[in-house]
Amino acid sequence: MPERGEALRHNWEEKGYVHIRKAVPLFYVLRFEAWRQAESQPLTGSLNHHQYIWDIRSMPRIYSAFADILNTPAIWAEFCSTEATDILGLLSVNTGGSSINIHDGEQNIALEASLADLIIMDQRRLRITGYTDTHWLPLGYIPAQENNHALIRQREQQYLEGHRAPAVLSELGQQLLGRHQWGTEKQ
Repeated sequence: MPERGEALRHNWEEKGYVHIRKAVPLFYVLRFEAWRQAESQPLTGSLNHHQYIWDIRSMPRIYSAFADILNTPAIWAEFCSTEATDILGLLSVNTGGSSINIHDGEQNIALEASLADLIIMDQRRLRITGYTDTHWLPLGYIPAQENNHALIRQREQQYLEGHRAPAVLSELGQQLLGRHQWGTEKQ
């Protein structure tokens, strides 16, 4: 891991969360938030695969943070109900900033985030005790299972479900979906 990854990993292990400032360029967050307000529906089903969400999921800083925390470069974006993870990322999408309260078993911790900040927390160690969900875009990633072809097909089907035109994915996006291999597992 590079030095930045080592610092991130140290904070993760010590506190159970990391706060990454300006994880995404503001343009992408503002574009997403304008679309979400116009859509006014929960981000489920095909809405979870909108172009703007995949653009954010595929941001190098977000990918790198989750890859460092999961301790593997081969990860997938988590979006299937069978892929629940204990690691939760929350991207602040509120122009006035966002706040979240977490409890570590001993104390309450109030975290403030500016627009485009990412907070990643270990839900096995920390419990969310208060936040406004409309101020955050939840993001999750899991270690890739490149030899699980049934799961890859399921992910592909969920990605294509209900779309007239699926999101255009970068190479990183293709890997995060599971369409392209990371090259870290034997075939």
